[in-house]
Amino acid sequence: MILHGGTPILYGVTHQYHGVTGDDFEFWDATKNQAIGGDSADFILRRLQMGLAECFAAGVFPIAFETPHYGASETDFRAMHQVFQLFNERPMATPDIDATQYFPYSLTDRVGRSIAPENLLMSQAGRGEHFT
Repeated sequence: MILHGGTPILYGVTHQYHGVTGDDFEFWDATKNQAIGGDSADFILRRLQMGLAECFAAGVFPIAFETPHYGASETDFRAMHQVFQLFNERPMATPDIDATQYFPYSLTDRVGRSIAPENLLMSQAGRGEHFT
């Protein structure tokens, strides 16, 4: 993908909390519609460090992060913002998975993260443009 001009985005780390990877959330308990047990900034930072170490070992350098199914607590989003400046997702307006919002344009969310919607980041990144 990268050799053909693709831009890597880290889409979670394991993409699972207590279910099957790909189907499950990673930072949100979808069954209870709340933050995961043991939620903390330290947990998020350790998880991102683990994911980035895997990427770097493979020669992949993600420019943005996408939260699996867009679900995480405000604590998590703030911790993620310590590692990534750019996010490719739909922000959660309130701590409720049904409160994700789609915007067809870039924005800055309430914790200061630069959000690029899926359609915009994919089309712009392919032309060598970036967001700040």
